[in-house]
Amino acid sequence: MDRIDFLCINCQELISQDNVTMHSLMCVYPTNAVINIDQQPIFQQLLYKIKKLKSALMGHFSQENSQVDKGLYEFLVQQADDLLNIEESNNECLDKCKSTLNTLDRYSNAHLSTSILLYTERLKIIAQGCIQELEKDLADQVNPLDKKYMEIQQARENIGKAKISNTHNIDEISSQISQIWNGKHSAASMTNPDDENQKQDLDELDNMFKQNESERSKKTAEDLQRYFFSRCLATKLASPAKDLAQYIQIPELYKSVQELKIPVEKWEEFIKEQFSHPERWVNPGLIINNK
Repeated sequence: MDRIDFLCINCQELISQDNVTMHSLMCVYPTNAVINIDQQPIFQQLLYKIKKLKSALMGHFSQENSQVDKGLYEFLVQQADDLLNIEESNNECLDKCKSTLNTLDRYSNAHLSTSILLYTERLKIIAQGCIQELEKDLADQVNPLDKKYMEIQQARENIGKAKISNTHNIDEISSQISQIWNGKHSAASMTNPDDENQKQDLDELDNMFKQNESERSKKTAEDLQRYFFSRCLATKLASPAKDLAQYIQIPELYKSVQELKIPVEKWEEFIKEQFSHPERWVNPGLIINNK
């Protein structure tokens, strides 16, 4: 039968199943070490767990008789050491951590004993936690100018994907760009005005914003016109074929809605009202004479 260890939540040690009962009688409160580590940053807590796990793995390694399992435990100890060697929050360390996780993923697909599989899965979970913390730290380290640049790029993509069937997206994207623009100026106020490189970055962002604003305005006008025309066509199709409303000129309606400055949310009401009174736009006598 495989030897399986159990994690004690009070001391964070991995206890052999043969000693669980005795340990439970003695270890009834969290140790000072565990209390102190709980006050540390999450990444430090993860490293603490790796050290405890490594200690248990080394215990198995020294007691294992099977050369195959002995080699497997030694391999897991090496993976734990790789994670413990991560001392900085940078892309290189993040890549190493991901590489370790990928190795453990492949390793867990092999035919392993229950004990080794449990240790492998626990080490994988801790590695995933390390990756998440490193990614958070790296995100916080991003230059504010670079961050705003990426946000504006994302806003440009969103503008290109705006659909005429959803006018709410237009206002939403406009608001998003405004927030990014305001945030960019806040970032600029924190930078050193004597730093020429940062000034160039700001100039590039200024130009990009102006280009985005121009494209957004053009896109917005085109989308709004298409939206208005589509609503008018839908109303026409719903009207009888011989109804006077069929002769209403949609461009004239659109010109009117612009001149009257009717807000988008009231367009539907305006269209229904005008198609209910086609005589405002069409001379019935001219239609009869043309027939």
